Amino acid sequence: MKKSKPYYLFLALAAVVFIASLVLYYIPQFVFIEDETVNELIFGVLIRGSVSVLLILLALGNSDGYLIAPNRKELGKNLLLFLPCLAVAVVNFPFSALISGSASIDRPELIWLFFLSCLTIGVSEEIFFRGLLQTYLSGVFKNSRIGIMLTVIVTAAAFALWHLFNAFTSSLGSVLYQVSYTFLLGGMLSALMLMTKDIWLGVIFHTLFDFGGHIVNTLGHGAFQDTVFWILTYSVGILC
Repeated sequence: MKKSKPYYLFLALAAVVFIASLVLYYIPQFVFIEDETVNELIFGVLIRGSVSVLLILLALGNSDGYLIAPNRKELGKNLLLFLPCLAVAVVNFPFSALISGSASIDRPELIWLFFLSCLTIGVSEEIFFRGLLQTYLSGVFKNSRIGIMLTVIVTAAAFALWHLFNAFTSSLGSVLYQVSYTFLLGGMLSALMLMTKDIWLGVIFHTLFDFGGHIVNTLGHGAFQDTVFWILTYSVGILC
């Protein structure tokens, strides 16, 4: 399907807004409230929420815009395919550390705001990487086993390298570690998207995974990645 000039103008506008949002996120933030944690969460929700709306509009303007509509016809089968991914997200929660007391959540009143922050991350990144980028790559590569593998690998690599931007706010070692496991997660999410044709299952996984993996560092303190955490992570990850 040939795209019209307005579509390309909208695409250019989307790119400009996306880059501007990225720059805004990594420069000194505006102060909405003196509470640093609340201020950071609000700022992130506003930036990522704006990008999410823009990407949804862009996807709707694309010939493949149907991909952002829930696939209700095959909901039962898709939920079964989603269960292994859901297990990976669940074991990323710090249950054992919270029960043992080696980690704690100090700001429970902000859980709703933190969840909203994770949701905007999930929506924006899944629509961009699994919705727009992966759909584009699937049209570039041939519809064969090799073509599908290339689509998954390139999409997962782009998703992993995106997290290098976290080097502005975290140590290089932790960022490289994040890049390595996000490549594996990206491959899993790309495969899930190919099998289910439902991007919202990926959004649910992404939101839950980030929520469980960052809640202690964001709203509490302590070492949440204990022995039980790693045993469950490796076991469920290999099974998935």
